[in-house]
Amino acid sequence: MTATTTRDTIDTPLIIEVAVNGGTSRREHPRVPLSPAEILADARACAEEGASVIHVHGRASDGSWAFDDAAAHREAFTGLRKEDGLLVYPSMMFTRNDPAGRFAHVDELAGEGLLDWAPVDTGTTYLIGCSDGRLAARGFAYENPVADNRHVLALCERHGLAPSVAAYEPHFIRHLLLLLPEFPRLRPAVVRFMFGGARLPFGFPPDPVFIDAYVHLLADSGLPWMVACYGGDVLPIAEHAIRRGGHVRVGLEDDASDPARGNVERVREVAALARRLGRRIATPEEARRLTGG
Repeated sequence: MTATTTRDTIDTPLIIEVAVNGGTSRREHPRVPLSPAEILADARACAEEGASVIHVHGRASDGSWAFDDAAAHREAFTGLRKEDGLLVYPSMMFTRNDPAGRFAHVDELAGEGLLDWAPVDTGTTYLIGCSDGRLAARGFAYENPVADNRHVLALCERHGLAPSVAAYEPHFIRHLLLLLPEFPRLRPAVVRFMFGGARLPFGFPPDPVFIDAYVHLLADSGLPWMVACYGGDVLPIAEHAIRRGGHVRVGLEDDASDPARGNVERVREVAALARRLGRRIATPEEARRLTGG
């Protein structure tokens, strides 16, 4: 399928986000950055290739998950945002029936001027791995109750953050559009279409026809959107997204399957594709402006 490229889509600079680590371990990819120093170095190298948005899952000193710990993000975010001017945002732990506790790190880091976006996932899905065409024995429900959504959207409104909404299923977008009128002073939400790759078959598979379906769901909202592929490579659908005026996320959080391709290589690939298509790469200042900052 060939997307229609218009003057408006070409003139809109392309935001490249890189999700540098996620829950990926060194066993899964030898170059995944875990410590603050590694995250700083890797993210800065990605920025040199065109990334303007850096998404980080904080890690403790032993490499264990610390996604909701402000201290695990502070050093990297101070360097990346305050010194380099990049857009940064963290993840969140799974629901624990305590919205204030779940997003305390967002509140704390935003209060220190260290955030641009905040994670806001407006739905629930079931994630289960797949290997060699066979589903794993079990997966888990990724739950995002409406109370959590309202709490973090209120934080976004209070701190002037853009909600970064990962749409794992179509209803994530439908729920978001119903919630937004409750927060009239909110910056525009950035909607990320999360496609399920072969290794994590949730929602829609990465195919241009489903990009079009998601764009249709956004209707005339005017919200900026990007594509990502969790458990697979986003590059095969990146051209369609770029031609349609969307943005692109890459990174070892989403796909750690190729040891020869780290975060820098993946950013470089998307930037080269954009240049070939005649679309300019957004600077951090342009990415901030495009998302209401």
